[in-house]
Amino acid sequence: AMVLVACLVLAAETTKGDYQFKTALCVAEDVINSIFILEYLLRWYSRSLAPKYLLKWEMVIDFVSFFPFILEKLGAGNLSGLTFLRLLRVLRLQRYLRDTDSFENIVGTQGGRRVKRYQLEVARGSSSLLSALFI
Repeated sequence: AMVLVACLVLAAETTKGDYQFKTALCVAEDVINSIFILEYLLRWYSRSLAPKYLLKWEMVIDFVSFFPFILEKLGAGNLSGLTFLRLLRVLRLQRYLRDTDSFENIVGTQGGRRVKRYQLEVARGSSSLLSALFI
């Protein structure tokens, strides 16, 4: 859910709006980035701070997506040209759509109901379409 909110905030930042609206979006983006960084560090901590874990595909994608934020906060200036890297977070959603078991985990099937193959394909197609629209 946080990935989708982050993408919506990023999309809203590209629209025209008054100063207060833009400021609110910047604050929201800072909060979201902070949450992503905290979650990233907690996942690494849960793996006993193993350096090898940082090289996993998901960890690399996550790091690249918030690295411009860190640079900006360290005083590297306005890196708005790198904001597209935040969209890499959408790739995190794709890992849940690789098979029906992963998909069932996120949709929370109950009562022994199984996800049908076409439902997974619709979710994959929708995710790909939304990814293309955000980029």
